[in-house]
Amino acid sequence: MALDYEQIDAHVRSKYIPVLVDQVFKSNPVLVKLMAKNKVVYDSGKSIRVPILYGKKKGGAYAGLDRFDINPVKTRNLAEFFWRGYYVNVTIVGDDVDMIEGDEQILALVANEIKEAELKMKDMLADAIFEASPGSKDMNSLYQAVGTDEYGNIDPADLGDTGDGSAPGIWTSRVDTSGGAATLSRIKALLGDVTWGTEVPDLIITTQALYDALWAQVQPQQRGLLQNTILAKVGFTGIQIDGTQILVDRHCPSGLMYGLNTDYFKFVIHKKKNFKWTANKELIDADAYVRQLLFKGNLICTSRRYHFRASSLTA
Repeated sequence: MALDYEQIDAHVRSKYIPVLVDQVFKSNPVLVKLMAKNKVVYDSGKSIRVPILYGKKKGGAYAGLDRFDINPVKTRNLAEFFWRGYYVNVTIVGDDVDMIEGDEQILALVANEIKEAELKMKDMLADAIFEASPGSKDMNSLYQAVGTDEYGNIDPADLGDTGDGSAPGIWTSRVDTSGGAATLSRIKALLGDVTWGTEVPDLIITTQALYDALWAQVQPQQRGLLQNTILAKVGFTGIQIDGTQILVDRHCPSGLMYGLNTDYFKFVIHKKKNFKWTANKELIDADAYVRQLLFKGNLICTSRRYHFRASSLTA
């Protein structure tokens, strides 16, 4: 007796979905870094709220009977982000299942459908991460996170930050819009702008054209990631400059480059929509196997001052 739809579902959930999720995360260097740092987290609730530190406590030098300033100051705020959902539909016509002999062939048909769902989900999430103008239903993108506009329902000006991108601020990033050639000296200057003590960007993402221009400028020993890095282990190659890894992502828009300190990013996934394979949806007016793969989450930056964005760069 051939597999029924419930048995197919059980096989998909136990065998195919874990592999799909693994491949989705391994396809994107930002997500690979976040996974390695345990920055992929699970949550629920109406929205995602993240505390941010923007002020300093009262303090200073004193001697003898100097009076301390004990007036309270506000040092924290809550950034708020919203859940964003994505789906991939899988429909297999009943005739296609009926005409196949043997469970293995049925599962092979389903495996092909799941692979296509994987590719679609990879592209949707990667596109969302790099989208310069996200829609109202899209995740927050790197372009929004690494910027100077309102972010997380917080206007930088409300925190006393009037930054224009020329330098990182309390709730703004270093944003270079001057354009021009992508050179190592320029990249090092941008890295310096967003370095605070030992806090240094660990990942630069850019386009193939800009990467190739930088590759031609570095020493041979800087070409190729160190073999003990997580990115190298999952198959990425790149340039390493002073410990910062430079990689290509084909979803990155032309002329753009991001310098990220991934310690200050999180990829939050809703507990109930963690690449969920939907339950039986038997059509009342057709014979078909219809399911959806559901994801709900968001990419969140918890401190904007540690990153840079450069645009209009040329090779």
